[in-house]
Amino acid sequence: MKKTLASLAGLTLLGGFVVWAGWAAAQQPGSPIQQTKATSNTAAAPAPSQRPGTVVAVVNMNSVLKNYMRAQELNTKIKNKVQFFSNKMNEKRTEVQRIQAELTKPTLTPQQKDQYEKDILRLQRELQDLDAQARKEIGKEQGDIAVQIFKEIEGVIQAVAAANGFDLVLSFPDSASTQPDEMYSQDNVVRKMASQAAIPLYYKPHIDLTNAVVQTLNTRYPPSSATPTAPAGRPGG
Repeated sequence: MKKTLASLAGLTLLGGFVVWAGWAAAQQPGSPIQQTKATSNTAAAPAPSQRPGTVVAVVNMNSVLKNYMRAQELNTKIKNKVQFFSNKMNEKRTEVQRIQAELTKPTLTPQQKDQYEKDILRLQRELQDLDAQARKEIGKEQGDIAVQIFKEIEGVIQAVAAANGFDLVLSFPDSASTQPDEMYSQDNVVRKMASQAAIPLYYKPHIDLTNAVVQTLNTRYPPSSATPTAPAGRPGG
């Protein structure tokens, strides 16, 4: 279970997109996408005749997830819950080790030995119960959050693309930083090489919607002011 908890803590949530009302008039090809905090509705996309052919944009999903504050907040909530269960299980493992050490003492009476063995079996059952509880609670919560965040990201991408006159938006996984040591890190390169998605190897900056999407998400879905805490109670005893 220790390995299971560690893997759950390291999982990255999917993200979501929503509209930030007040996109400036859609930019012509070659110009950077800009936005304002105007209170008017999302600007209309330019007529097809103004942009001949299929107009494509890209979004770096890893960068969105890293910079979308509410997604990070929810991810922290999951990690805190994983740590909570991990701490409870470690307490019981420590107790088992203590009892096992007592069992090695030559002065034990048969009654004491029998009781210690019963205590070990009880603690092992409690560990199994905690394992099952953690898998059930964390797995469901993580899945629910992933769906929620993905819907938000999807909705914002659709709105931003429509407002700026893009016909197609491609999502790709890449480093959230443009620094060479991160862009060409082993993990990042292997992820890109193994991905089945359409990976853009070159694109002009004006078609990158990543920053626009991140700012829209953080404006529409700000993180809560409350600090995520571990669940209350003492699950599993």
